[in-house]
Amino acid sequence: MSAELPPIDRIGDHPLYLQVKSALQTVVDDGALPHGARMPSESTIAGHYGVSRHVVRQALERLVTEGRLTARHGAGYFVNHRRIHLVLPSLTSFSEAMRTAGVAAELRVVEQGTEEATPELRHKLRATRAQRLYRLLRVGAADGEPLVLVEAWYPPRVAKSIDGAAIDSCGVYRQLKAAGLRPSRAENQLRVSFVDPPVAPLLGLPWGSPVIVTNSLTFDQDDRPMEYVRELYRADRFVFDYGSNSERRPQP
Repeated sequence: MSAELPPIDRIGDHPLYLQVKSALQTVVDDGALPHGARMPSESTIAGHYGVSRHVVRQALERLVTEGRLTARHGAGYFVNHRRIHLVLPSLTSFSEAMRTAGVAAELRVVEQGTEEATPELRHKLRATRAQRLYRLLRVGAADGEPLVLVEAWYPPRVAKSIDGAAIDSCGVYRQLKAAGLRPSRAENQLRVSFVDPPVAPLLGLPWGSPVIVTNSLTFDQDDRPMEYVRELYRADRFVFDYGSNSERRPQP
């Protein structure tokens, strides 16, 4: 067997399939089996624990539902990447939050420029009808794998301090801080959605895959709106932790 399976408590009160699921989850979450590794077969696991294949199948399907495994017809069950835990929201950059989670990641500019915005966006950023907003679209990736899509909008008074050519090298917030703009608070929303055809290729996902969507309106030290961000995180790669003292995480 490619990984040592922890024991289960056959005399406990929990159903056997949940005990087997917990044992297999430990193997996956502790990294005993790396990403892409094939799980032991149903019959192997059943023989190891002395349970039926039906019990094992229930356990494996639970792990598939949770995103820890992928089932491939005729091939078995395979280990997915470990999910990345991020604090949402937090006053750290995306790259810093990923480093804290033990993952080296970077943001790459996909699109940028001034555009006409919807009335709702203009209202949020207190822009006039005649003003065009600066839009920045970036993809966050780790080890070449896209993880998050970040779409940000800035009012003209903020956009004038952003050098588009320097974003990849020094980020946005470093430029804004140099111009005297500092994030102080934010209004945040989180929901679950599904990717549509234009977005799916940017995240390396099939059309209709689930994503975690965050919407954040950040205010500066004078309580003026300075940035509106929509982020689409791959639901198979992230778990968000939150607490009563959490704050909005500005982009770098």
